[in-house]
Amino acid sequence: MNKAYADIVPSKRVYGGIETEGADLFRYFNKKDIEQYLSLFDGERIHFSENNLFALLSITDHIKELGIIVFGEKKVDFPKGVNGNFLGYDVSGDSMHLSPLYTAFFGNNGGEFFRSLQSKLSCGVNDYGLFDRVENAVELIELVNAAKEDNVFEEDGKLKPVFVYKC
Repeated sequence: MNKAYADIVPSKRVYGGIETEGADLFRYFNKKDIEQYLSLFDGERIHFSENNLFALLSITDHIKELGIIVFGEKKVDFPKGVNGNFLGYDVSGDSMHLSPLYTAFFGNNGGEFFRSLQSKLSCGVNDYGLFDRVENAVELIELVNAAKEDNVFEEDGKLKPVFVYKC
């Protein structure tokens, strides 16, 4: 099964991947927008579907400070008329909440392990804070898995490359 999710994020953040930092999205919304946005959640995430995507687009169409990201375990097919621009590859585990890529390059609490991780990678990140090639995402996964430290990635499950798009 191809897990894919969508969410609203601040459009000016440097990192364009899956891990968000509690942005105050609601300050841009009216009451109707808030109710519509919250109704899209199925548990902790908004599952990617044509209906959910069009609902997010309608909420954000007049707010230039916000954008929509779509991310999944495999390539995502967008409905006709929606331009999903591929930004790059992130890395995440089963929950798709946390990213060691984000922690290594942008996280405030990266710590010594993640600082050393950056120097071991054969490439950096693109303008969106993501990898351009899936091979680089796999390289990061191998380095994190080789650490064998329980607290490195909060035991989120098997790490995998994640395709990230912006609408």
